[in-house]
Amino acid sequence: MTQHVAAHDKATSHKRPKYTPSLSIKVGSTVLLKTANYPNKTIVAYATILSSSPKENVGGVEIGKQFYKVPINPPTVQDEPLVRPIAWPLIYVEMING
Repeated sequence: MTQHVAAHDKATSHKRPKYTPSLSIKVGSTVLLKTANYPNKTIVAYATILSSSPKENVGGVEIGKQFYKVPINPPTVQDEPLVRPIAWPLIYVEMING
């Protein structure tokens, strides 16, 4: 039974997405924010990266490793719900011309 489980884990482990934060976006960069709603392709705002530090405090909570601290510059979609105030998930941030 143990061999079967180990073989099954090996066979399916490639299907699990691995989170890799983008380290190429620097503080001060202007970026595009994508919707957090599937299929995550709609650009909802322009923003400037204020911080990528996991210890950065936003609304009394550290942003952690999966968020950037960003102010929303001009929104392109007026009614997009915020995942967290002044923070956006890294996986939905895209460099302009990058």
